[in-house]
Amino acid sequence: MFLSDFSIKKPVATIVLILAMMCLGLLALKKLRVNQSPDVELPLIVVTIPYPGASPDTVEREVVNRLEKSMQSITGVTEVNSSAYEGSAQIRLQFNFKRNLIEASDDVRNAIAAVRYKLPIEMREPILRRVDPSAQPIMTLALSSTTLSHADISRLAGDTLADKFHGIHRVSP
Repeated sequence: MFLSDFSIKKPVATIVLILAMMCLGLLALKKLRVNQSPDVELPLIVVTIPYPGASPDTVEREVVNRLEKSMQSITGVTEVNSSAYEGSAQIRLQFNFKRNLIEASDDVRNAIAAVRYKLPIEMREPILRRVDPSAQPIMTLALSSTTLSHADISRLAGDTLADKFHGIHRVSP
């Protein structure tokens, strides 16, 4: 009620106040820094579990189910996705953005160690990997030709095209 009464009784002051807030907003907008490619650390850890010779059903039953239960109790885990393949499994752990991934990696290792005695002896040591989006290619190119041989295409890509791409700022091989 106070704001509406003030606005009706003093329209000039209200307009001046609104214009001042707009000017301050524009000034703040000009000083706002924008990064074209910000460093974003995706809170994702991928655990790859090699289990040579095991079928997907066996991998799921003997490895994935046990590890999933153990990993869901880790602090900051928002999502757990797993896949069982012929001879291996993959578990993807999504964390809160506030979670320190180095500590989270230690927690994942501890969760694996806690159930390691329940896992098959044939299973190899799990491989942990923090996902780094800047290490992933944004674009992958493939060359093909009906007139050039495979060796000629390789030379063209390595000698000519690669040099042109290296000349572009912020492009890595």
